[in-house]
Amino acid sequence: MNKERLESAITRTRETFPVPGYIKPDFIGHWRYMSALVARHVPAGGRIMDFGSGPGDFAAVLAGQGYDVSAGDDLLDPWHLQPGVRDKLYKFMADSNVKFSLLEHDKPLPWLDGSFDLVMAHHVFEHIGESPKPLLEALCRQIKEGGHLLITVPSAVNIRKRLDMLRGKTNHPPYDQFYWMPSPWRGHRREYSRADLEQASQYLNLEVVELHAYTCMLHRVPAKLRWLYKLVVKVFPDWQDSWVLLARKPKNWQPLAVPPDAHTLKAQMR
Repeated sequence: MNKERLESAITRTRETFPVPGYIKPDFIGHWRYMSALVARHVPAGGRIMDFGSGPGDFAAVLAGQGYDVSAGDDLLDPWHLQPGVRDKLYKFMADSNVKFSLLEHDKPLPWLDGSFDLVMAHHVFEHIGESPKPLLEALCRQIKEGGHLLITVPSAVNIRKRLDMLRGKTNHPPYDQFYWMPSPWRGHRREYSRADLEQASQYLNLEVVELHAYTCMLHRVPAKLRWLYKLVVKVFPDWQDSWVLLARKPKNWQPLAVPPDAHTLKAQMR
């Protein structure tokens, strides 16, 4: 990884992003962490697709490092729909050399199968309430043989949720957000554990390359307690706030057609 090029891409993204206040300090650490991960597995100039890219900030960072980046999102979060915001985001991504596609639910993905060295979805699958199977298989079809799927999701068992539940609080999003949010609810539907991601890789018939916890939401920890958080997760790394899965697509790839134990699954679904 070319660190000078990375820092230049980060600076440009911060300075040109058109919505004030969106980019938080922890975004920068996330961009650096994920850029290093991508550089370990994707050749310079490789093709990358960012599914659920939101406003395209990380896609822009990768494009600034010389990757050929496509991105897609429905841009239906409330702030995306404020007057003029979408047009600003379209221009930002075009100026950042990100090829953006506006996605629509229940319509096919707009890219050709086998097009990408890496398909990534950062903090997307926690927002999906139904089975992720059709979407995961569709994303895998976009990947070249030998290419990679990269998924990040919040951890259902991170230290904050463990402590909140011990105090009788919820491990779900705050109830006031859920109560007052206009329909449809676009918050978290299901968060993940290590075992969930292992099973997803098994069902998709992918080879796990990296699977570990990491921290991307340190800004949510009170500043005076961050030293304690860092100390605890150094001892218990799986208590960090999120998971990252990087898995390789093998030759002649096919996902599992039926569950490994179909009889047991059918019995559970009765």
